Amino acid sequence: MKDTYIKVGFELLVSGQPVELVLKNLKQVMAKKRHASLWLSVLKGLLLLIESENLLALPSVVVAKEKDLVTEKINQLLQELSSETKDFTTTIDPTIVGGMKVSHNYRLIDKSHKTKLINLYQAIVSKTN
Repeated sequence: MKDTYIKVGFELLVSGQPVELVLKNLKQVMAKKRHASLWLSVLKGLLLLIESENLLALPSVVVAKEKDLVTEKINQLLQELSSETKDFTTTIDPTIVGGMKVSHNYRLIDKSHKTKLINLYQAIVSKTN
């Protein structure tokens, strides 16, 4: 049973589905079928499978629009992440408003406008309380 959940989760991730959505839905299905006790072992299995398939080898760049792909900025952020490659995968996510997010080997540099706006909002709200 565990292997089936791992296989399905992996196939969904490889197809390009958002990680958060895949994990949320997988957890809901497992709970509905009363397999919630397998959740941690399924997560570990998924991680091992992803690592063995080397899907984490390439850095990932998320931008709001294709025109936001600025190679100089990306290469600078890749250096900060100690990436040995200049190749990367790209995802277009309009919800980040602008800027970019670069991740590699479980590390993330978030230069998105969305995060900046959220931080500004939280700073304003916390000062008014």
